[in-house]
Amino acid sequence: MIRRRTLAASAVAIVLAAGVLAGVAAGSPSDSGTTAQLDRIDGNAYQACLFAAGSNAARQAKCVAPPPPATSTPTPTPTPTPTPTPTGAGYVVGAGTPSAMTFPERPGLTADKATLTPYTGPTTFTTGTFAYQDCIITQQIHLDPSATADVTFTNCWIRVNVFDPGWGMIGKGGHLHFVHDLIDGSGFNDVTFPLIIEGSGDVRYSEFVGNTDNLRLGPSPAYAVDTVVEWNYIHAPKTSTTTGGSHSDGIEVYYGPHPAGVTEPHIFIRHNYIAIKGAEGLNSTINVTNDFGPIDGVRIEDNALLPGGNYSLYLRGDGYCSCGGNLADIQVVGNRWYADAADRWAGYYGVYSYNPEMGVTEWLGNTLTRSDGSVVAVTLSDTQP
Repeated sequence: MIRRRTLAASAVAIVLAAGVLAGVAAGSPSDSGTTAQLDRIDGNAYQACLFAAGSNAARQAKCVAPPPPATSTPTPTPTPTPTPTPTGAGYVVGAGTPSAMTFPERPGLTADKATLTPYTGPTTFTTGTFAYQDCIITQQIHLDPSATADVTFTNCWIRVNVFDPGWGMIGKGGHLHFVHDLIDGSGFNDVTFPLIIEGSGDVRYSEFVGNTDNLRLGPSPAYAVDTVVEWNYIHAPKTSTTTGGSHSDGIEVYYGPHPAGVTEPHIFIRHNYIAIKGAEGLNSTINVTNDFGPIDGVRIEDNALLPGGNYSLYLRGDGYCSCGGNLADIQVVGNRWYADAADRWAGYYGVYSYNPEMGVTEWLGNTLTRSDGSVVAVTLSDTQP
C-alpha cells in the first residue's frame, strides 16, 4: 500500500514538472515571458521541477525558486532575561532609604518557622564538634570558659527567654558559630543578652530582633583564630523591660587581646546593618570598651549604622575594670552613619566617643549622612561634623 502511494505521488510530480519544462522549452533564454512564467511557479511546482530534472544539471538550472511571500518573516522575539532564582542573593536591607545596603544573602532564617523542630541537644558542651540546624532553641546553652567544643547553629530560631549578663542565652567559651539564625527576644519582657562569645566564633547572615543588648564579644587569646561578625541585620529592639535597667548596644567588644604570634586584627565587625533606635537605655550601635581587659586588634568596616545612642561608636580605653590599658590596633574603615533630627550626628552627642585618644591605627572613608541628605566625611578630629 505504501509503495502504491509513493508511485502515485511521483506520477503527479512528473506530470506537473512536464508542464513546467514544456513551458521552459517553448521560449528562448532571451524570452522575457520565460522569467515571468517561472516567477509564477509556486513551491510545489518548483519541487516537482527539481524531481523531474533528476540529476540533469541543465534541467535543474531551469527550475527557478518562487519569490518570497509578500509579507516578510516576523522578527524573532528576543529571549527574555531569566529571572534570578530566589536564592537570597542581592537582598536589600533598608530598601527605599538612603541607608539601603545589599547583602549577598538574605539575613535570618532560610525556612519558615513552621518547619523548624525543637532543639534536643545538650545544654552544656565541653569537647567535640557539633552541628545543629533547622531548630527552635528555648533553653540556655553554656560552654565553660575552658571548653574546646566547636558548636554550630544554622537556620535556628533562638528564642531568648533569660536575663543573664554573665552567660547570655548561648555563650561563653569554646568555638561558637551562628549562620542564618533568628535571635529573637521579642517574647521576653526583660533585659536580654542573647549571644556572648568569649572563646572564639563567628556570627553571619543572622537577624536580631526584640533585644536590648544583642551580641557581646570578648574572644580569648588562647584561640589563634579570628572572631568574625558579618552580614547581620540588628533591628526592631526592645523598647521597654520589666526591670527598666537596660544599657542597650548593638555589638559590644569588652575584651580581646591579640593571640600569641598574631599582629593583625583578629576581631572583625563588618557589613552589618544596625538600626536600634528606640531601644530602652540605648547607649550605642557599636561599643568597644575595655571593661574586662585589654583590647588589641579590632577592624570595624563597611557597616550601616542608623541613628541612636549617646554616641553611635564608643572607642574607650577607660573601662571600669581599669585593667585594660589603652586600646591598640583599632581600624575603622568605610562605615556609614545616618543622622535624624534628634540624633544629628547619628549619636545624640556625636558620631563617636574616643577616650583616651590612643589606639586607632587606621581611620578611613567614614561618612555621615545628615537628616537633610547631605553627606560629610567623619574624621578622627571631629565627632560632630
